[in-house]
Amino acid sequence: MNACGLSVSLDAPPPSFESFYRQYPRKVGRVAAHRVWVRVTRATPAVAIIAGLERQLEALRRRERQFIPHPATWLNQGRWQDEDLPDEALAALSPRMRRNVAAARQALHGHSS
Repeated sequence: MNACGLSVSLDAPPPSFESFYRQYPRKVGRVAAHRVWVRVTRATPAVAIIAGLERQLEALRRRERQFIPHPATWLNQGRWQDEDLPDEALAALSPRMRRNVAAARQALHGHSS
């Protein structure tokens, strides 16, 4: 219930959000992140967002916690669209991650790279 006594709830998060949140390296603001997820996945496929996160996970994990954006901030800013990995870094990814990156590029740009 909110401060006015009205029931406020979101539907159960979809599996795609659960996958995103499970991987995201900073566990804060889950409800806010879920709200943003619902909004951004209307225009962007969840697979593209998750692939963007997977591309950035290593770099995010190397940061001090205070410099990792909250998940809602990362989503609001469209950070999954940040610079692609150089080809040599892409080659070092697992086949599954390379497929996810390719799917994300296709979803974002309408063609495969």
